[in-house]
Amino acid sequence: MRYSVIERIKKYIDEYEVLRDYETFEIMPIFNRYKELDCLKYFIKKEYYTSFFVDLAIMYVNLGFLYAKSQLKKNDLNNYLIGFEVFYIEENVKELGYLSDVHVFYTRKAKSILNNIGVPVDYKQTKIYNYVKNQTGLSDFTCYFLYSEEYGEAIEEFFFIPKKLDLQ
Repeated sequence: MRYSVIERIKKYIDEYEVLRDYETFEIMPIFNRYKELDCLKYFIKKEYYTSFFVDLAIMYVNLGFLYAKSQLKKNDLNNYLIGFEVFYIEENVKELGYLSDVHVFYTRKAKSILNNIGVPVDYKQTKIYNYVKNQTGLSDFTCYFLYSEEYGEAIEEFFFIPKKLDLQ
């Protein structure tokens, strides 16, 4: 039996209940465990892992948005938000050589979330640029930056929101 990528993404979207009403927003990892990355080493050099993760995230976001458009009423769709985030954690970058934390997020409370994800930035002027500079499709997203510290570790978060949703 052939198992297509689209079927896997739809199953993932359903499994994570992308259209459910949440208090804030939910995060869906691109890969659940680092050991799952072992399968990539035969096909992709480690320096391209981040690009691969971002490509997958863009695909999930686009399919999630199309799914939401087909399932939600207009009022609900106007407050629906799906995007992805990339974490820049210096220690992880030094250890792994790539940005390992790329997640898709979604919410039915878009207006409140947009106020809490930082400020719009040009991702080309950020630390993550070298990891995503060859991506196609990022020009369709607005990048937001948020800095935080957790457990004594500096974390830079970059949220990518599709411009078509950002402008609603």
